[in-house]
Amino acid sequence: MIDPIKRRTDRFGWQIRVVLYMGLALLMACGVEPDTTDLFIDDERVQTRVTDMIEAQTVLDILTDMLAGKTAYDKPNARYAQKELKRLMADIPRRFRRERGDPLDRAEERIWHQWDDFLRQARIAEDRARDIEIGSRAQLRTSLGPMLIACQSCHDRYRTY
Repeated sequence: MIDPIKRRTDRFGWQIRVVLYMGLALLMACGVEPDTTDLFIDDERVQTRVTDMIEAQTVLDILTDMLAGKTAYDKPNARYAQKELKRLMADIPRRFRRERGDPLDRAEERIWHQWDDFLRQARIAEDRARDIEIGSRAQLRTSLGPMLIACQSCHDRYRTY
């Protein structure tokens, strides 16, 4: 005797698999795939630096998406993003303390030659993360700009692309 439940689930099994594979192909065609260079970084500390910077970008994307109207303004989500940004910005000096020899490291060598300026940039970014106001979308709009400028300024000086 054929189990009626199994028969019902098997009937759509191939269609579900086709839809999943098509969805995966569509995501890859749209450019949604990991940066494979991050997978080959040998130095664990360099990998941690890269991961932290990617995480900071992801958190900033949460806030900029709220401002752009891609997602609804959500105060708890904005609070989480600000908390993570403050943590990540505070960790920058510790993450970059020593120069590493990994060829996939995106940090410019001048970080360690201009360490005092780099620390100043990191402190500015940390202060700007603290200054983000999340009370409303309007407050977020006025306070997020300086944070983005601080990130871009540091990357322009100390990151290879």
